[in-house]
Amino acid sequence: MAKRILIVEDEPTINDVLKEYLTEYGYDCIQAFDGLDGLAKFNESISLIICDVMMPKLNGFELIEEIRKQSDVAIIMLTALNSDEDILKGYDLGVDEFVSKPFSPKIIVRKVKAILGRNSIKSQTELITKGMIEMNTFAFKVRIDNIDINLSKKEFELLKLFLENENIVFTRDSLLNHIWGHDYFGDDRVVDTAIKRLRKRLLEASIYIKTKHGVGYKFEVKQ
Repeated sequence: MAKRILIVEDEPTINDVLKEYLTEYGYDCIQAFDGLDGLAKFNESISLIICDVMMPKLNGFELIEEIRKQSDVAIIMLTALNSDEDILKGYDLGVDEFVSKPFSPKIIVRKVKAILGRNSIKSQTELITKGMIEMNTFAFKVRIDNIDINLSKKEFELLKLFLENENIVFTRDSLLNHIWGHDYFGDDRVVDTAIKRLRKRLLEASIYIKTKHGVGYKFEVKQ
């Protein structure tokens, strides 16, 4: 079954070009031409969203905020904005990739393939348990002492990396490469922001994430 992609872009020409390229590569595309339209057309069958930032009715950031209340779907954001603040805001909301306008549709196709490839499920029954934390990587669920915890996609990936590498110290650059990819060229403050948000969501289990001053972070369960 073809992966379904929701394209939310108010410029019809760009929207149509993206649909044409992605359809050629076997993806099933749904088009929306403003933020509210995109929100209305989103459902659980969507594997990835491509959305613009500057749109009428509901801008890209507002759309993502609403989507994140119900889903951790992968998101590529198209933007003419290049400030660190806007990019960090997007990553805080769980954006997987930023693509600056103008762009090549072939680059979008390559990023879509890479993201969906990274997100492909390798195991349907994998459970990871460390201290108070239980993670089901197939169901994309995390529980702390039997309480369900809502995490963004990046927060989930970050916690999974920690759980699978207990007592290993990760530098900020290492975390950027593992979670955001080698082609990420933004500010490494995004790591500190993500760690801060993850600790907040982990409640009492936040003590497991240790800061190694001047180096980075590690995950350690106290016995």
